[in-house]
Amino acid sequence: MKAAKVIATCFKGKEVIEKTRLTGDPLGFFYHSQNFTNTNDIINLLKLHIDLENKFNPGCERDLIIVNADTGSIEGNKFIEEINNNKINNGKIISYTKENYGLSFGSYNDAFLKFEKNYDYFLFTEDDWLILNDNYFKIGIDVLNSNPNNGMVPYVAKTKIHKLHWEELGLNKLNAIGCHGATGLLSKKMLKMIVNKYGCIPYHKGLDYRQSIVNGELKFPNSVVKLGFEIVDLPENIILGMPAYDYMRNIKYKKFPNLFETINYYLQINLIRPLKKNIWKVVSISNITKKFYLNTLSYLRKIFK
Repeated sequence: MKAAKVIATCFKGKEVIEKTRLTGDPLGFFYHSQNFTNTNDIINLLKLHIDLENKFNPGCERDLIIVNADTGSIEGNKFIEEINNNKINNGKIISYTKENYGLSFGSYNDAFLKFEKNYDYFLFTEDDWLILNDNYFKIGIDVLNSNPNNGMVPYVAKTKIHKLHWEELGLNKLNAIGCHGATGLLSKKMLKMIVNKYGCIPYHKGLDYRQSIVNGELKFPNSVVKLGFEIVDLPENIILGMPAYDYMRNIKYKKFPNLFETINYYLQINLIRPLKKNIWKVVSISNITKKFYLNTLSYLRKIFK
């Protein structure tokens, strides 16, 4: 048995998100923090991935495939060349640069088509989500193989797909299921079934962000469901992944909110945010009321800081 962890990366600065947020259905801390705004940040991020591969025993023989979508970074592309074929614990690094299309999901497809003959299992993740801890591969493989109907094991979490996307993806309330980031483990057999049906691991053949999410992050894991298989989560008490930026800051990660966090989330979504939006509609009519409102908010923030 041999496995590959595929990390999709590119040397383009990401949006800064300081705090990991709640999202998804079921609700969890899956809208992850990130602060990687330049080439050096991303090089250090990839070095962290490599260090963790040497720190933890994955539980099986595995290689680390790093796929870099080319954004024109000379320094970044050079780093990718330099680490290719370096040895790591229980395997080696395979790193290369490809044309930039389809976000991470185009990279997932490219890696599988290139290396499908070499591995029995593939674990896909983006560079800002770490997969770590001893036996992280073996645990996932055991869960995947615990039932012949299991098709994918998420390493963030399974989630329902929002109704906004049902029509364009041909979904309904029974099959609108995916997983955050399309981050997860699949067997070569499962991936070949997906490719046989869709012609590839689903991804958008272009650079449009929304289309890349819909036809990659949503469609890829959902293709498992449409083939009649299950997306099955890791046991709730087992955490094998976390936001890289939280790890770097020694912030302890948990998957699910407590009761207070859950109530606060739904209050914000269903009451406070709509109320703020309606207040702004009123006060923004006049520059005088707008200024008074903003100054009041600034004053209140200082008091309760």
